[in-house]
Parts: sequence; structure tokens; C-alpha cells
Amino acid sequence: MEYGYELDAQSDSGPGDTCILPTPATVNQPNLAANGTCLILQINAAYTIGGAGTLTIATAGNITVSNAASTITCPLAFGGTDTIYTNPGAALTLGGNVALIAANLITVNAGTSSAVTFGGTISGATTGTAFTKADTGTLTFSGPNTFTSTGTPSINIGNGTFVAANNSALGGSANTVTVVSGATLAFSGSVTDLNSGVITLNGPGFNNGGAMRNVSGTTLLGRPITLASAASIQSDVGSTLHLFGATISGAFALTLQGTGVGQISEAISTAAGTVTVGRVAQGNAAQNDTGNWIFDGTVANTYTGVTTLNSGLLTLAKSGAVAMNSVSLVIGDGQGGPGGDVVQCTVNNQLLATCVVSVNQASGKFDVNGTTQVCAGLTDSLTTVTGTQGLVTLGAGTLTITHLAAQIFSGTISGTGGIINLNGTAGSQAFLSPNTYTGGTNFTGAAGTLILGDNNALGSGPVTLTTAGVLNSAGPRVISNVLNLGANNLTVSGAGGIAFTSNLTLTANATLTQSNTGIVEFSGNISGAFTLTRAGVQTLRLSGTNTMSGLTISAAAASPLASLQIASDTALGNGSPFTLNITVAGVVLEAINGTRTLPNTTLVTCAAAATTVIFRGSNLILNGTFTIAAATGLTIWNSVTFNNNIQGAFALTKTNAGTITLNGGGNSFTGFTIAGGTVNLGAATALGTAGGTVTISAANPVTIQNTTAAALTFTNPIALNGDFTIAGSQDIL
Repeated sequence: MEYGYELDAQSDSGPGDTCILPTPATVNQPNLAANGTCLILQINAAYTIGGAGTLTIATAGNITVSNAASTITCPLAFGGTDTIYTNPGAALTLGGNVALIAANLITVNAGTSSAVTFGGTISGATTGTAFTKADTGTLTFSGPNTFTSTGTPSINIGNGTFVAANNSALGGSANTVTVVSGATLAFSGSVTDLNSGVITLNGPGFNNGGAMRNVSGTTLLGRPITLASAASIQSDVGSTLHLFGATISGAFALTLQGTGVGQISEAISTAAGTVTVGRVAQGNAAQNDTGNWIFDGTVANTYTGVTTLNSGLLTLAKSGAVAMNSVSLVIGDGQGGPGGDVVQCTVNNQLLATCVVSVNQASGKFDVNGTTQVCAGLTDSLTTVTGTQGLVTLGAGTLTITHLAAQIFSGTISGTGGIINLNGTAGSQAFLSPNTYTGGTNFTGAAGTLILGDNNALGSGPVTLTTAGVLNSAGPRVISNVLNLGANNLTVSGAGGIAFTSNLTLTANATLTQSNTGIVEFSGNISGAFTLTRAGVQTLRLSGTNTMSGLTISAAAASPLASLQIASDTALGNGSPFTLNITVAGVVLEAINGTRTLPNTTLVTCAAAATTVIFRGSNLILNGTFTIAAATGLTIWNSVTFNNNIQGAFALTKTNAGTITLNGGGNSFTGFTIAGGTVNLGAATALGTAGGTVTISAANPVTIQNTTAAALTFTNPIALNGDFTIAGSQDIL
């Protein structure tokens, strides 16, 4: 055993010796010259070993640094299967060049808070793993290394942190690196490494700092990355980690974290593995990751697992390819504050059309940012959070929702000029909150439903149908958006009614289908030289000044009956030709808000199937013709005045206790059954054609009176099946 300060060929230290540099170091000779071989070099104080000669550590030897910081600046050679130990708090810098031999393995055991640095060039070729990093300290390669290793891997990082601080720190281009779970491969000082050797990652990294980490500068890394288990990659504050030129593969979960910038320009091809951006800091928003991870380049990501942004910013910027191959994107962990956790699109078409975007109510924000995007639906990820809402910001962009299933979004959608397209073939999308986007809502798909949870759910822009569309409401809604129906069918469904307050201009014949249980009202004006067809059940209310060509009531179920509420004198025309065409078997015409008087240009036609017309509500005065195409029953609860002709060579039946006034001078119906109520006769042909039989039914009391100023003579046959009363001051002959 050799105690002393001179390591040279003239000393009696040999390959089997232990050389101990004691503590304290001799004050006047802390620097040693090396030119020899030893098995064990034990440094117990701060020493510098220099000189031009090479210090060789024999096979299976080691260097041990007990404490303080020491430096070896001379060339160094290892015989193979050697170990470097640094005790906790100690440091060793190898400033000279290091030569490896075949089958060389150097294990670096850097204790807690200790550091080993290889600052010179590491050269040579090995047939096995060249370096193994053990223990929790830090190992740094900062020299332009050229060593090659055919081992699997070439460098094994088993614990602590391995820092690559040079473009060639990892040696030959084919050298591979494996990071064991709990260890970290770190890059420092703007490294550019475009080599082909694979980096294999496992786990969350040392102290959860990432299995791979960029600690400073801009690192450009072109190596393939393989996940052998769930792993994380971190970029620290002020630094940028750019991964490009090779795919990230392995069917495991990937976490992207940190407070710096991370840029992935190649494909993430981790099969069903999830991708998570930002770590969740339990209960402390200040600890959330605030970095920006960017998915760009021209190669599409192909992973299919859920993408989750817990915190920070995820920028989607793939050119001509999808950045988000997931069917689920979850935004926000609820701790970043309103809009604090952001997914931002800077290029069009970044998501799959089957991807559901879930925006956390407390912190999530999906920023379409003026681009054009497609998703399967919007929903909330934490529906128990109250007070703040998830945000969707369109800018002047367009978001198309395919709503393949039922989705509910209680957040807010904003954007000056922003457009929502509903392109579903099935399913539904619910907007529960008031929205402020201004570009409009377009129905562009074959089917699907938009559920309205607020009067302003549709923003302030127009609602346009280029195909059929469905609006659903569970409660009463007042919608001020302009409707553009085109030649399409708008269906209103749900338990609530909808009142449309804006004007509606028909540019083609359009259809309104009611399958709801409330009232649909148009209080604005309906115009255009076309017809609106109302299909379905329940009540349609018209209260505006309407100048369209006509309204068709069709396709209602037998019960309940189709109902039309007439809430203004101009509801069915304002002096221009207007036809109310009734094609359904039973319909209710209800005048409301006082007596309603329709102009003589408003014509009512009942098709062959329209066998029952029920009048109720306030009094109704019809000044236009009323045409029947089959035997028709008029059930009258109120007072209905026909000032023009009832046309059609078919029988007419009047039931119920209300009053009918027949003032038409050319009524052509054939046969008139009166089964109750009052019949006012105001013309000589009031009872139809002369050959038509007038039948008095015994069902209800009947009163007949002449309301003209002179006697009326009728030649109709009369069949009396009940009593009737003749009233009035003028005779009926």
C-alpha cells in the first residue's frame, strides 16, 4: 500500500496497489503528477492530479473521492470493469482525455449531491456497455466524445442524473442510451445531437424531473426515442427542447412537463399510450407546469390514447397532418385559474373528426385561434366545479362539431366572427351557457341535435341550415338569432318551447317540424315568395307581419292535433296573396290576443285528408275563401265568420256550441249538418248549393238566424233529427 503524493513509474506503486491520498492534504503539495498504474485510487481531500503522463486504473479498479472536490487533468485510461465512487457532497472532475479498451465498463456511483464530470474527450471502442450511471448524484459528459459501444445499451443511466453538455457527449452516432425508471438523461448548454442511436426512456425521472430533460439552452435532438414503459420528458424554464427527425415510439404513456418550451416535430407513435402535458400540482396552482409544448412538423401523430393538458400550453401546429390522433382531448386540471390551461391551434385541421374535446370548467381553454378545426363534440371534464367555466375561443375561426354521440358543454364560446358548424349524422351537442361568438351557427350535417340551455346559447350570429337541423330545449327559450332555413327542415324538439324573435326571410320552400311539447313562436316577420311547411304536433304561434306565400300544416299525428295560434291580424298575410294549406287530418286554428281578422287575400284550403278543423280561442274573421276537398267537419268553440265563399262540392258539418257566420255569396259545399251552436246566415247561398240537404242533428241545441236586412229564401232539403230555434228579426223562407 502506497501513501504519498507522487504517482509515477519510478514509485513502487503497481497494478495491484492501493494509492491513498490522505486528508488533510499537504499545504505545499496538493497538486500531483501522475504517470503510472494503480488498482485503487482513494482521494480523501481536495487534490489536483495533473501532468502529461497517463494515469491507468487497472482492471476491476476504482477511483474513490471521499469528500471535497478533486480534479484529474492528466490523460486517464481504464483497464475495464472499473468504478468511480464519489461520496455524498464530493466532486470529481476528469479534465483530461479518457481512453476505453474493448469490453470496457465504467460504473459511476455518484452519491447524493455529488458530481462526476468527464470534461475531456472519451475515445475508444467497447464491445459491451461503456458506462453505467448509478447512485443519486450527477454525471456530466461535456467533451467531444468519440467512443463507440456495441453494448445494449452503450450508456445505461440507472439512477440520478446524467448530463450531456456537448454535441458529441453521447459518443458515436450509433451509441444507444437507456434511462432506467427513476433516473434522468439531461441536456445542458444548447446541444445539437442528430445521431441515430436510440434513447430508451422509462419512468418519471430522478425526483420526478423527467426521464429526459433539457436544463438550459436550446437542444436539437434528432435521435429516435423509445418508451419501454410510461415515461416523462421535461423542458426547464428558459430552455427549449426540440425533438425532430425521428419518431417517439413504444406503446406506453408519455408525459410532457416543465416550465420551458418543448417542440416535437416528428410523429408520436405510441399506439394506445396516452399523452399528458403538464403535471398536476395537488392543491397548489403556483406549482403547475407552465411550459409550452408544440406539436408541429409535417408528419402526423399516430398515437390513439387520450391526450390530457393538465397545465401550461399545448400548441397544435402540424402542417398537412393531424397533431391530435386521439379520440379524446382533456384540457385543464382545475387549478390554473380561468383559461389558465390552454390548447391552442395555429394551423387548420389539427384534430380527428372523432375527437371529443373536454374543457375543464375551472381552468381549461380550447383556443381555435382563427383557424378551422373539426371535433366530435365539446364537453366538460369536471362538472362538479362551479363558479368559473371552461372556455372555447374561436377568434374569427370555425369549429365544426360532428356530434357522433351525446355531449354536454356548460362553458362559454366566444369569438368575433367565430363560426360553429354542426355536421353530425347522429347524436347531440348541448350548449348550456350564454355564448358570445358572432359568426353564426351552421347546420351542415345530415342529422344530429343542438340542445339549447340558454337564450344566448347560439351566440349573436345567424343560424343557417344547409341541411336538416334540430334545435332541442328542455325549457322555454327566447332566441333572437336570425334564421336562414334555405330549402331545409328545421326540427324543434324537447320538453320546452322556443320563441324566435328575429325576422325570417324564406329563400326557398322550407319546413318546420315540431316534435317538442311546447309552443314554437315566430314573433318576427316571415317574408319571401315561398311557403313554410309546418309538420309534426304541438302548437305553432305566428304573431308577426308575415308576407311569405303561404303556410302548409301537414303530417301531424292524430293526437295531439296540430295547432296553429293566430296572434296577429297579419299572421297569415298582410294584403298580398297568402295560402294556408291544411293537409293533415286534424288541425286546431286558435285566434289569441283578441279578435283576429284575416285579409281577403288570405286563402284557406283543406286537402282531401283534412277532415277536421277545430276553431277555438278568440273570435276569428276570415275574409278570404275557404276551400274543402272532402267532407269536412268544423268544430267551433268560439265565433268564426266566413265573409267569403266556402268552396268545394263536399258536405260540411258544424259541431260544438260556438257560432258560425256564413256571409259568402257563392258557397258551393253540398250538404250541411248542424250538430250544435249558432248558425248566422248572411247570404242567400249561405247553406251551400240548392240541392244540398241541411241536417239538424239532435246532439246539441241549434240556433239559426238571418243576420241580413231582408228575408232569405232557401230551397235546400231539410232533415230534422233534433230541435232547433230560429232567431233574429228577419225571416228565413
